[in-house]
Amino acid sequence: MAETFNNYIMHARSKHLIDMLDDIRTMLMKRIATKREECASKWSGLLCPKVQVLLDKEKEEVSNCTVLLSTATVFQVAHHIDVLEVDIERRTCTCMKWDLKWIPCCHVVASISYLHKDVELFVDECNTKDAYTRAYTGSIAPYFGERHWPKIDMSIDPPPSKLV
Repeated sequence: MAETFNNYIMHARSKHLIDMLDDIRTMLMKRIATKREECASKWSGLLCPKVQVLLDKEKEEVSNCTVLLSTATVFQVAHHIDVLEVDIERRTCTCMKWDLKWIPCCHVVASISYLHKDVELFVDECNTKDAYTRAYTGSIAPYFGERHWPKIDMSIDPPPSKLV
C-alpha cells in the first residue's frame, strides 16, 4: 500500500513542502470525487465489478464439482481429483480461497447452488457496492489560495542555532 501511494504522489514529492501537500490534497480530492461518481453512475448490481468478474469465473468452474451434503451447512465437494470440505455457516473451505479473498470459491459456489441460494449474498460485505460507496462518502474540503491568507504584521525570526 505504501509503495502504491508513493508512486501515486511521485511527481509531487520533488516540490517544496507546501506545494507538495497542496498537490497531494488536490489529487486526493479528484480521486475521491471520481470514484464516488463512477460507483454511482457506472456500477449496477450488488458487488463491485472486479469482484463480480472473479465470482463469475468461479461460477464457470462449478460444472466440475460434485457436492455431497453432510449437514445443513457442511458439504463435501469433489473437484477434479481433490476432495474438500465446505462449511457455509463458518464461511470456510479447505482450499482457503474463501477464507483469504472473502469471495466464494467454486466449491462454495457449488454448495450454495445445491441449496438454491444466491451466491452474491455470500460474498463478504467489504466487497459490495454499498461498502465501496460508504468508503468514498467523505470528502476533502477545498481551501482558498495564498493570496487570501491573513496578513501578519510581525516578523518571524528563525529559531536560534546552536554552535557545537
